[in-house]
Amino acid sequence: MFSLRGYLFSLCLCFTIGPLLYGQSESHIVSLKKQTIASITEDKFGFDDLLINGVKYRAENIRANGNPFFEWERTLGEELFIKGQSYKNVNLFYDINLDQLILKKVQKNYFELEIVLNTSFIDSFYLANHLFVNLQCFSKKSENTGYYEKIYAGKNMLLKKYKKRFVDSFDNRNPFGKFSPTHFTLFIYTQDILVKVNSKKELLKFYSENKKQIRRFIRKNRTKYKKSSNPELIKLMNFCDEISTKTN
Repeated sequence: MFSLRGYLFSLCLCFTIGPLLYGQSESHIVSLKKQTIASITEDKFGFDDLLINGVKYRAENIRANGNPFFEWERTLGEELFIKGQSYKNVNLFYDINLDQLILKKVQKNYFELEIVLNTSFIDSFYLANHLFVNLQCFSKKSENTGYYEKIYAGKNMLLKKYKKRFVDSFDNRNPFGKFSPTHFTLFIYTQDILVKVNSKKELLKFYSENKKQIRRFIRKNRTKYKKSSNPELIKLMNFCDEISTKTN
């Protein structure tokens, strides 16, 4: 992969600097300063330094059936937060196979760029009414990385990790393979630790001191844990927080 800034630099030379310098001497070209080129690039494409800090997106297995994206291929993100700065109505899509957030930028001349945004810069983003957080913003552990949907934040944080994978089984219907349906895994994030709670058994193990009350709550509300909607999970986590606080 090459840097986006280098990519823009090359485009700038091809589409902007080249025509301006046609017929000029080599020494004149050399004399152009990087600041001039950078300013022309910004003027030409109108990018914010924070927003474009990334690399060009390269999709994998583009001929496969299905797609590697969250919800649908491309959607208008409600809001993106980078280093505390808000960007609204940005054209985002989230490759959950590669765990990459991509910005699509369309210019007045219909020139398009698809940019993988730098994970270390991103705080969070809304996509199709789902709030995703960058775990690096919370965790000090290098292994805790990636984007997670934040379902609940209280005494503990409930997160949902989405995933698709490329299935390399080839047949007449899928001559180039296919992408799997979307799967997710539930985690509780607490004290800088990610704990998988993808089943009722795992949840009860995490809240072992209060598992009887929680089991009773689940039974009373007829909660099917793995198939629970986000509002149902929020209600359950509220109860778990409440009962564990009373115990402690």
